[in-house]
Amino acid sequence: AVKLGDLIQTHKGRIVVYTGAGISTSANIPDYRGTNGLWVRNKKPRLSDGANVFQSSPLQCDKSACERPSLSRQESVIPPRPFSAPCNSKKTPMKLRLPEATLAKPTFTHMAIKTLVTHGYVRHVISQNVDGLHMRSGLPREKLSELHGNLFLEQCVSCGCIVKRRFDVAENTGRGHHLTGRICPDCRLHKPAECYIVNLNLCSAVEKLINGKSHLKSPKKAFMLAQKSAALKLLRSLRKSDSDSTQTVGCGPPDSAPLLRDVVVHFYERQPEMGLAEIYRVAAAIQAVHGRKPLQDSIRFCLAQESPEVDTDLTSDEFNARNLALIHSPWFKRMLPAFRKNPVIPLSNASEISSAECESSATLIIVLGSSLQVLRNYSFLWPHGLGKCFSESKPRRSLTKKNKQTNEGPADQQNSCQCIPPTSPHTSLSCSLPKTDRCSLAIVNLQPTCKDSLADVVIHAPCDAILQIVMSECLGLSVPDYDPLRDDPLYSEAVLLTPDEEHTRTRPDIPFECFTPMNHTS
Repeated sequence: AVKLGDLIQTHKGRIVVYTGAGISTSANIPDYRGTNGLWVRNKKPRLSDGANVFQSSPLQCDKSACERPSLSRQESVIPPRPFSAPCNSKKTPMKLRLPEATLAKPTFTHMAIKTLVTHGYVRHVISQNVDGLHMRSGLPREKLSELHGNLFLEQCVSCGCIVKRRFDVAENTGRGHHLTGRICPDCRLHKPAECYIVNLNLCSAVEKLINGKSHLKSPKKAFMLAQKSAALKLLRSLRKSDSDSTQTVGCGPPDSAPLLRDVVVHFYERQPEMGLAEIYRVAAAIQAVHGRKPLQDSIRFCLAQESPEVDTDLTSDEFNARNLALIHSPWFKRMLPAFRKNPVIPLSNASEISSAECESSATLIIVLGSSLQVLRNYSFLWPHGLGKCFSESKPRRSLTKKNKQTNEGPADQQNSCQCIPPTSPHTSLSCSLPKTDRCSLAIVNLQPTCKDSLADVVIHAPCDAILQIVMSECLGLSVPDYDPLRDDPLYSEAVLLTPDEEHTRTRPDIPFECFTPMNHTS
């Protein structure tokens, strides 16, 4: 922990933090590959039975649940394989059950990360979690990239408006099925006539579906699923009519229906190429890791290869290893249409962003609570020299056997909280760059990761315990407790459902009154 604190002080302002499910375990949200993780408990998952979804009783959120949350009913998604083709095996899980995210609150690690960002130590946070706890901790939106989405965000398929909610919007969505059955509140204001017609069509379709399922045990759940099914059919019919009119008239397609969808990247899904690029803020993550200029140059170079009208004075000889790693990334090639349509990074030197924070590349990456089994696939997020992966599982097993043969005590065998330096066989392979030029890496995770041998510091301990030492003893920073009235944007910015939309969900709202400090309630 002391060495980690020294690294944070040395690399202040040029640090990027990668977070995984391990930082939310203290909020009673399980991880995936831990001792009690979802992968361990669901070694042979099966596809959800569609007949059972109507038999679940909705959650009831009362005061006792707030005081001692019973987090056992949330359905969510597991991290995707971003560059793998969808698997159609019957053993492929469409969903796995996670605890109720609305009954969780940001942990000490979440608040510590926000404090490090506030004091200028960390420039950006890249998370693969969908629980929304980073956002709820008060971390600025421009400092956060959520690679797999957020359970509390919806987006309109017509206008692209982002809607914040106080409940889990993805309780009944899944792979390839993202519509939530709700109408965009922004479109209700700007296109009231169209939204009125869409609402009438939805109500009529829902009534027909419900009449055919009169023996359902949970009417509220049935209404919610019927609304979602009706929205999907309506969207498909509108898109079909749009394509027919486009072929007949020859004009561009009109706007889609003003329906909302979740922004979660579900199991075995890829990140959407168009429209949702800014939600996940992957470009901002690349910019924070590699620097603004390499990202700009890579976009300009690739667009110049496809479109001669794009002026660029770059040649392939001028590209270094960092640019080539970005250009050859499968994700980068697929995202070029999104960059062309809505470039989040300026493509010309005349419109540079005034902030110089991300002009240079990051010099330290801190991994918190992630096994890196998913993040390692995002090759564009790893600086040159850290892209390789080496497994230390076999050497660790042989070391354990050797310790048993030499009759070493448990204290000698315990390495859960010690710093593990890179081993010499892997150092020569990973450190092709000089030590002064290579980006440093620190990992805090309970289980070994595939990049432990590349790291300068490896700590196998809970993130909360390590960061408490780092923040108080090494950096001298106080970490405030979570206060929803002060920190949580969902408390003040979330859009409430209209009365005719209450049947589209069964999840409760976040019980902010249970998380408010006593001095506010009094």
